[in-house]
Amino acid sequence: MHHYRTNVFPPYTEEEVAKIRLGFFVGLKFFQDNGLLKRVLVRNPEDVEAMENPKAKDFTDHGLFLYRTSHQKYLAAIDDIRKDPWASCKRILERDLGKMRDDERSDNQKSGTQ
Repeated sequence: MHHYRTNVFPPYTEEEVAKIRLGFFVGLKFFQDNGLLKRVLVRNPEDVEAMENPKAKDFTDHGLFLYRTSHQKYLAAIDDIRKDPWASCKRILERDLGKMRDDERSDNQKSGTQ
């Protein structure tokens, strides 16, 4: 797994690498579980190591929008190895997905569509 901090002194510990891997897994699993990806990319945290990075064509329209709007916040949460990646990453994505869906409902109500 390549991460820009692997070249720092001291490098990540195995525990830190496991947390980073878990953070990526949480995000991908969230996208899968919420119908935001068109295919399954991971089934467990170990799959992150061997998978290819998702491409734009792997996302639904909503998934791509969420990815673009939440990516930097999500990466910052993964990078803060003091935090639990499961809770912090999932919280960010849940909040942003909820906001995206609320905004879409509001727009639909304004335009008279459902």
